[in-house]
Amino acid sequence: MNFSEYLRDSASKGNVILYDGALGTELLNLVSGFSPSPPTVDHYNLRNPFLVRKVHDQYIDAGADIIKTNTFLSHRFGQASEKDFSDELLSSGAYIARRAADEADRKIWVAGSLGPTVRSTFDEELKLSYHKSALALIPNVDLLLLETQMDVAQTRLAVEGIRSAALLLKTPLLLHLSFSVPVSEGTPNTRRFPLYLPLIEELKPNILGVNCIPLPFSRAPFFYGLGDLDKSLPIALQPNAGYPAWATPMTFSNYLVDVARENNISLIGGCCGTTPLHIHFLRKALSYAASAA
Repeated sequence: MNFSEYLRDSASKGNVILYDGALGTELLNLVSGFSPSPPTVDHYNLRNPFLVRKVHDQYIDAGADIIKTNTFLSHRFGQASEKDFSDELLSSGAYIARRAADEADRKIWVAGSLGPTVRSTFDEELKLSYHKSALALIPNVDLLLLETQMDVAQTRLAVEGIRSAALLLKTPLLLHLSFSVPVSEGTPNTRRFPLYLPLIEELKPNILGVNCIPLPFSRAPFFYGLGDLDKSLPIALQPNAGYPAWATPMTFSNYLVDVARENNISLIGGCCGTTPLHIHFLRKALSYAASAA
């Protein structure tokens, strides 16, 4: 069974698929007080791969069905300085996650994570960056997660680059496209969600997601148009637990499972500030909701 089949099978059974939580903030918690710090947490793929593997294993033990590669900023224009970029960040991140999944005692899926760019110029060079990143990730992942997208032009180029890589490799691509919105003084600009709707219709991702928004605003995307899209399109929701305000694992899990049930969400997980304990509580809450149905 590939991930597309698993996604359809889960939907037919009414099962919600569980993503892991934050990698970056969890790694920072584990290395707090140590120095020197690398340019980004993605560099731990090379400097301390055992630490990255430990976080993957913790999320698997907590009950996650999907783990993300530690490659959110590993593409060329995800780094503050191009001198910090290395193709090995991508290949090593994918390899670490793949090993963790393959050595687990149950089926675990791997999502290749790519985040936004720090560039303000969107051009063919940016498209090529995502193309090369996807080439490095695709051989070791089950789906590609393009996450925390906030700019229409950037997202279009990124998706074009990713899909061209899949064509070059002659590999079927399952794309999870996840949007976020700017946050000002703790309040996300949720009215930006309708701006993404024409792009979503154009790009036709396999999974549509929202991530990196504060937990209390998890319902907002569905008030602003995402819930009006093709009902067959799987929706994923991965809010924050620690930005801008902390949410306890119990509060986070109960709230998110309620939102998922109300809006027919197919996949849930966590973004900034979520920990293996949050995912553990999510797994418990999902199990309870399924038994009570």
